[in-house]
Amino acid sequence: MFRKVSSALSLFIMLFLSFNVAAVETVTYQQGANGFNGATSTMFSGSRAQNSIRESHYFRYDGTNRYYNLEHFDLGNISQKNDISSAKLIFTRVSGGVYVASEIYVRQILDPDNLGQAYATGWKVGYGFRAGANSESRDDSAGTDVKWRLSDPDSPEDLNADYFQGVLKDLDQSPYFIPQAADAIGTQYEVDVTADLQCIQQGTCVNQGWALFHGNPNANIQNITANSNYATAEYRPMLVVTYGIVDSNAPRSRQAIQQTTLLEDDSRVITLTIETDEAANCKADIDSGDAFAAMDISMQASGGDLMHTYALNADEQPGQLYVKCSDSSGNVSDNLHTFIFTVQAGSDNGGSDGGTGGTDGGTDGGTDGGTDGGTDGGTDGGTDGSFVLGKEVITPDFGTEAPAIGESIIDPTTGAKITRLAGDGVEDALIVYSRYSPENSAGDLLLVFGSNSTSSKVINRTTGEVVANLNHQDGTSIGENHEIRWDTSGNHPYRIYYIKGMQFWKIDDVRDQENTRVMIRDFSELFPNSLKIYNDVEGDSSNDSDHWAWMAVHYGQNEFGSYTYLVDAFVHYQVSTDTVHTLTPSDLAGTNLDVEATKAEGAETPIFTYRPNMVEMSPLGTGIVIHTGYKWDDAAYGGSAVNYIGTWFDGAHLWPVDFDFNRQAPVKISISETHSGWAFDENGREMFISQNNRTDRLDAIYVNGENAGYDNRMEVGSHADFGWAMSFHYGKMPESKPGWLFMNTYSKDDTLWAANQFMMIQTKPEEENPVIWRISPAYNAYDGEYRDEAPAAINLEGNRIYWSSNWGNVGDKRSVYMIELPDDWDTKVLEQANLP
Repeated sequence: MFRKVSSALSLFIMLFLSFNVAAVETVTYQQGANGFNGATSTMFSGSRAQNSIRESHYFRYDGTNRYYNLEHFDLGNISQKNDISSAKLIFTRVSGGVYVASEIYVRQILDPDNLGQAYATGWKVGYGFRAGANSESRDDSAGTDVKWRLSDPDSPEDLNADYFQGVLKDLDQSPYFIPQAADAIGTQYEVDVTADLQCIQQGTCVNQGWALFHGNPNANIQNITANSNYATAEYRPMLVVTYGIVDSNAPRSRQAIQQTTLLEDDSRVITLTIETDEAANCKADIDSGDAFAAMDISMQASGGDLMHTYALNADEQPGQLYVKCSDSSGNVSDNLHTFIFTVQAGSDNGGSDGGTGGTDGGTDGGTDGGTDGGTDGGTDGGTDGSFVLGKEVITPDFGTEAPAIGESIIDPTTGAKITRLAGDGVEDALIVYSRYSPENSAGDLLLVFGSNSTSSKVINRTTGEVVANLNHQDGTSIGENHEIRWDTSGNHPYRIYYIKGMQFWKIDDVRDQENTRVMIRDFSELFPNSLKIYNDVEGDSSNDSDHWAWMAVHYGQNEFGSYTYLVDAFVHYQVSTDTVHTLTPSDLAGTNLDVEATKAEGAETPIFTYRPNMVEMSPLGTGIVIHTGYKWDDAAYGGSAVNYIGTWFDGAHLWPVDFDFNRQAPVKISISETHSGWAFDENGREMFISQNNRTDRLDAIYVNGENAGYDNRMEVGSHADFGWAMSFHYGKMPESKPGWLFMNTYSKDDTLWAANQFMMIQTKPEEENPVIWRISPAYNAYDGEYRDEAPAAINLEGNRIYWSSNWGNVGDKRSVYMIELPDDWDTKVLEQANLP
């Protein structure tokens, strides 16, 4: 949802990404910069009192006492500009303190109620007004002021109520950032507001700005980030908007990062890195106007010419560097990746009241149910063979450095044995997701991915020896993007499957790739308009590796004006019978998704309106999960989701493998397309595990049979109890370990009891006090980087866990680690908890 840009030393690099082709323009709106003076800030409290003098944001209290920090940028008539391809809001820390942490949501203001022409957008600057409600009953015409007028001031319904939320964009649709107490002055928090700006440009909603809103009702975050009244212009909020569409034929960047290294002589080397989506040659220059051929600095290419780096000493740094890339055909992206270097001040965590107002708020939610398993056993540590079942804070012992490859350490609290298996400190070694096993069915080989998404290798699990660098038949490497999966049937322990464009392949024996590589099926004839089939990286096959689910997609512009992969069809394929089932928009005529069939009529290339987050097979091959998002009524500002509320595209649904919805209607199994995984109940029934951001609960849901579906969900745990600053990944548990789900957490706040660790949780309702076994800290520091979320995967036997860790050093290269669990942990944990 956000990116925080900061450095470990006394410099930070502020990164702007702007995609420039002939008609592309990037504009930065910041009060007092580049001649722009159209930004307005005010703080709005529940009593309707407003403060347009305060220079920083303030987050505290709940209900009628809640504070909202309003930000507005005058954008003129942006409908006359090219289509908006991206928009970012950037806030900068300037002082203050974080006493009780919270997500800070940046919520678009949607409807000021019918205020008339005098308040067309709800804002009025420089003039007061008279009204009859609480603090609004003032005449401010004597001086310049900022007013947000909301609702009928004479209506008693609006008095003494937290009514402001009613005109803000829904939380599920709003980006957020999470400031931390240790964040340095100058730390920047970036959120994506592209959808908001596109809505304004299209004229389907009015530019009324944003309200910064704290999600945790107990939040206490004071004077943390600057608003547009702040004395120093460079710290004021920035809105960075790119007008125009990226040239899809030129190289595009997946990510751009910087890393600062401290040398022995105390000089600093700044390494700039850009990853492109295709092989490219990248150059840098201090002059943004230079043509690609005239740019002075050549970046070093690696990873199949996808990774491009350049290093310079801090004392040699210019004010900024611009980077452009060119492909083998000479297409120049004009991606002006602008790295700006400035001096960063020291951290200041001072505050006005020292954190009064409840320092425990948001960390345990005031609830203990369902977290301690009804026992205090194991809370004194795990080195004596006991299991940690309580809720004390576990602090990992990083030592002086990470273990060497092949070396093990014992966590002093949990007794977990942690072994480093791969990662040389030069290139990343990754376990990229939690939903599929990186270990083969024989238990002797491990699949390890590179961070470029296009490379991978197989290593011996016990010796670390590289068994194979995985390649396609043309010699190119394959990796995360090719969705490599082990055969998990148990019949072919050395077989992998992968996709390549529209083709589905297997390598029967990774120890002999060249002689055992076979194309299973080419789907291009079925979908001539599609470029590739994929589950979108995160999905898996059925446990027997027989059933597979994909989307067939091509690249283009959707009806909302964004360029992305467009779904031509959903696909089920059964390997053993060579059977294909498909679902296209026209197939949905007469259903609750008839709108999709209607849109498809007469279309040259019929496509689905929404591209799901992913698709996958259930573990037992029961059905196909299409992970679509939560739908809500956004028609008031031009959205189309209102037509999808309550349909099979409203939240994740399990579809029959043949897509015959007349025989078996799709079953809703999650509120949205959020992080999720799989487990089995004590009787071996499949359960879909997901994070419910509408109820703030952890859901376990049967996908078929009695009590199946979202309305019968089992709420296993509370987000409030784990901590509001917490995020989660869920694994795919094997059938041999019924009655348990596997969860790993990541959080910037490592003072929370559940932060950055692995857990097994009983699949029981929260009110029945499910046992939680806290296996180990993840020995990983999370600071907002996607690759540092450290999703952990469990093997097919349920006795080994694999993940990638930076060993506490955010920004350093990641290595693969393993924890070995007792084979009978599931029975031993219950014995300690005194449960049958």
